Amino acid sequence: MTTKLLYFTLVAVLLNLLSGCSNDPLKANSDKSSEWDDYRDKRERGVVAIYYSYINGQKFAFEIIKQDLSQSPLWNARNSANPVLSSDAAVTSSDKELKNLVSNPNEWYLHSITMTQVRTQPDRNAPWIYLIKYKEINPEADGRIEIPVLMNGKAIGGKAMAK
Repeated sequence: MTTKLLYFTLVAVLLNLLSGCSNDPLKANSDKSSEWDDYRDKRERGVVAIYYSYINGQKFAFEIIKQDLSQSPLWNARNSANPVLSSDAAVTSSDKELKNLVSNPNEWYLHSITMTQVRTQPDRNAPWIYLIKYKEINPEADGRIEIPVLMNGKAIGGKAMAK
């Protein structure tokens, strides 16, 4: 009996450590409550995907909401050779958003262009978006920005997060 109790206690302690839970029950409950409130707030606003970037040590969130995604045309990669929006048009759109985010856009360079699906449920026909990534020219700087662009050409604006 004591071996089983010891085993389950050890498993509980390990799970607690691995999950990053606090040993302080008040702090743990407030952290969970805060995370839950944040999650619930995002769901109520229709957020379906979030991409994070860093500019001068500041974290930015780029939230894609369901309404914006539903207003963007679908592209089926299996049936059509070219996306609905060209990569050139996606970069032009993200360049405009870059100018809204940084005071020195000429000190940033286009690092990569990727495409990904935003899956709100298991669906092969999930909407595609571009992720346009910029990095600072200065090699000592750590800035990187990944701006989502919908297939209707809309670049998603970034919002500074609390430090």
